[in-house]
Amino acid sequence: MVAAAGIGGIESGKMWIDDRLPCESHGAIDSILAALKEALTRCRGPEEVWMVRGLKRAMVLVGGLDEETAQSILDQEGI
Repeated sequence: MVAAAGIGGIESGKMWIDDRLPCESHGAIDSILAALKEALTRCRGPEEVWMVRGLKRAMVLVGGLDEETAQSILDQEGI
């Protein structure tokens, strides 16, 4: 699965019902991407450019993981 952040949102191989909820939510990656996308929509103004950049980078990195790897990392961290 690969995610790409852009003006229109993210593409993660899933169709989005609206700006917040994926049509089918399967596992950690989709829920993390949805949370990051929601955080991205809350960034306003030029003083948060650093936050937008960081969120977009996180979306790309998380979207590049397979579900098994993501779940393994979360399990190791106890999340």
